Amino acid sequence: MKVLIKNKKKTYQEWLRSFNQYKMKYPETYNVMMDNFGKKNMVQNFRPLKYSVGESEAIRTTVHKLIQETARTNINFWGGSADLSSSNKTYFEDDSGFEPQNYENKNVYYGVREFAEASAANGITLYGGSKNFASTFFVFSDYMKNAIRMAALQNIPTIFMFSHDSIALGQDGPTHQPVEHLDSLRAMPNLTLFRPADAIETQIIWEYVVNNTEGPTVLAMSRQDLPVLSGTLKNGEDGVLKGGYILSPAKMDVKQDGIIIATGSEVELALKVQDILRGKSQNVSVVSMPSTDLFDKQSESYKEQILPSKITQRLSIEMGSTLSWYKYVGTEGLTIGIDHFGLSGDATEMMQKFGFNASKIANKYLGKYIV
Repeated sequence: MKVLIKNKKKTYQEWLRSFNQYKMKYPETYNVMMDNFGKKNMVQNFRPLKYSVGESEAIRTTVHKLIQETARTNINFWGGSADLSSSNKTYFEDDSGFEPQNYENKNVYYGVREFAEASAANGITLYGGSKNFASTFFVFSDYMKNAIRMAALQNIPTIFMFSHDSIALGQDGPTHQPVEHLDSLRAMPNLTLFRPADAIETQIIWEYVVNNTEGPTVLAMSRQDLPVLSGTLKNGEDGVLKGGYILSPAKMDVKQDGIIIATGSEVELALKVQDILRGKSQNVSVVSMPSTDLFDKQSESYKEQILPSKITQRLSIEMGSTLSWYKYVGTEGLTIGIDHFGLSGDATEMMQKFGFNASKIANKYLGKYIV
């Protein structure tokens, strides 16, 4: 044992000499490294991408752009995907991959081993000095589940990024279409899940994710293009990180009749439903709720401001299980979702078949609340 301790001390002293030499030879790089270990490298007001109302982009594409921008900061940011990086778009451009003798590279090619990938990402995060992410299709988050749970138990800020977040991925069929996954992860303690509605919400969320130092985050990303909404440009800065906010208010000069709550790709649909209902003399607000986890942490007065208790005519729209939405719409509320497996087929046709159509949803609202 004494010999072992002596050898370990010798190895440590050799490492310490090498470390101090590095500090003297590369002082700027050394300071950046130590700031990363000290969690001092943050990106404040990080909005590098500019968008106009109506401009369309898939959330996975926005995130891809943000990954490149973050790589240019002092944050030691890296990660990988379970052999789906070209589909997830969670990769660094012009980077051949992290491997022996190429330690400066940022792409980690995990292969199809989701649990090992998420566990490795947790280990990298625990070691410190990095912001690290793991990525795959949302439906395959099931394979990562225990590692995600361990990140939540250990309160470590591993980032999990999942694309193809709904039946809108289409032809791949029900084996690849997440239905229960949003509810499943929302039920996990100490985990913050985001499902952004457009590129503006995504940028605001991204700044939170890369600066976060406590607890894991999940980013659910659309495969399909989503338009930039005027409401996110106007109200997102103050509302997104509260988890839910009024994206499009009810008319002020008329009694409010109802509330529509939506997330992700369905927020645009909620705005179309709002327009139809206004034509039927129903004055409703639209609430975007990118993170139920953060919304639940807000003050009672804020939650009352967004979801006034006196407004009982409530409708939620999300392409997933409706199980958790009764918390926000009440037991008498109307939930538009998917409580069954999907189908293989054209995404647009499936969304119509499963009722994600503004006219159909508006008629359901009118049929339930207007006698």
